[in-house]
Amino acid sequence: MDLTRQLIYGVGEDDDIWQLAVTFEFDPTGFRGLKHGNKWCRSLEDLSQFREYVLASAPFAAGSQLQIRRTTLNYGCAG
Repeated sequence: MDLTRQLIYGVGEDDDIWQLAVTFEFDPTGFRGLKHGNKWCRSLEDLSQFREYVLASAPFAAGSQLQIRRTTLNYGCAG
């Protein structure tokens, strides 16, 4: 499970786009039957709706019942 935030500095050229990502690794058997997907939060105004979506999602429900194996934090240029 991964949460990523893009940070754009300047005019938004490739070198201006940075990402901060936190990845939670679980035993994959706890996620059997779940489909791949993603959801974008495009603005601060959308944050409340995005939070509700994440908290109500099947992957979040499945992950909240499992032990996290490893957590990884990455920050780098996405361009």
